[in-house]
Amino acid sequence: AGNVSRPPGWNAWRAQQSAIRACERARGPMSPIDSTRKAVTALILSLVGAAIVARVVVLSLGERPPARIRMVWLSDFHWLPAYTHTLGPPCRCFSYGPLLCDKRIPSALTFPYDAQACLDAASGSRWGQYGCDAPWDLVESALGAARAATPDPDAVLVTGDYTAHHACHFPVSDPAQEGLRIIHGVSRRAAEVFGPGPLHLRHAPMGSIATAVAGNGDFVPGYFLPNVTAGALAEQPLPYLESVADGLRPKLTPSQRSRFVRGGGVRYRIGQITVLALNTVIYSPAHAKATGLARGDGGDDPFGQFAWLEGELWALERRGARGLITGHILPTVDQYTFRLEWEPHHAARYARVVSRFRQTVSAQLFGHAHQNMVRAFPVGEGGVDDGPPLFVAATVSP
Repeated sequence: AGNVSRPPGWNAWRAQQSAIRACERARGPMSPIDSTRKAVTALILSLVGAAIVARVVVLSLGERPPARIRMVWLSDFHWLPAYTHTLGPPCRCFSYGPLLCDKRIPSALTFPYDAQACLDAASGSRWGQYGCDAPWDLVESALGAARAATPDPDAVLVTGDYTAHHACHFPVSDPAQEGLRIIHGVSRRAAEVFGPGPLHLRHAPMGSIATAVAGNGDFVPGYFLPNVTAGALAEQPLPYLESVADGLRPKLTPSQRSRFVRGGGVRYRIGQITVLALNTVIYSPAHAKATGLARGDGGDDPFGQFAWLEGELWALERRGARGLITGHILPTVDQYTFRLEWEPHHAARYARVVSRFRQTVSAQLFGHAHQNMVRAFPVGEGGVDDGPPLFVAATVSP
């Protein structure tokens, strides 16, 4: 007990008590009412004092100081290389062509479009227009503003999507290759803006390349990730994920790459914080539609990711450490349609995992919804408890 450090204000409190006692001695005998008041006050102070001492003892037994990091968090760039300021929102500000991707993916655009309406509606802004995706000038401006606001962050977290919507209509012969070029271009530029130095540029694998609705996103066609295995990582690397990994900067470590290219989540360590980045596209109802699979073909645990997540959180719990969970598609309802963004059984299992480790998970960070939001997260049966907050980042794209 002699080694226990006093809490802030302890000496001032002792001095105050000495002054009170001196005043009482000078005042003389107390009335019965004063005597009762003093007894009640003494009882309250004794209880508060016991709580203070208990807290100090807990700290002395090894409680760690809070772990903090300074992080720049960017999401949903949706860079559109084909953007032109002379065209407006009716044609999404680019002169698109017919659908070039898998015909099972419905098109959100009609072709041919009304060229005169596109010309008449254009704002002429080089920074982008509402209803259109981001030109390169906006991507550069966003990265520069982020670096100016936080010149020396501990980390940069990118939670997707890099690629513009309607990739199947890109005016190129190979939309998938154009999607990869976009991912690589934004990733490399972010690394240039925030490097060199001790900075860790942290991507959210699969969050970076997951999408909002069918036909969108960094998978081309949107949500298209075939060969999902139940309960375990894919035996062989998935070609498209290999191509994505090849262009991410800085490069993934061998262990991160091994998991990422076979469909799994990835672990990062930033200071005292562990970041667990999930592949979320496999949980979306749109995934089965895009790949032509029956819903549930990936089993209860596609790529074994839930088992991996539980194992990682259990290890953190044993060490008394904290972690963040991140990804792209949020495991709650969409704020526009009020439908679940994940298959119900996947969302329920995720909620059970987070509930079990709610003292270990500091927060959940997701993109996809294009609005800054804080979402209450259900833990336990039928109610909202003290689960970790779920934060949603807004989009760079207009």
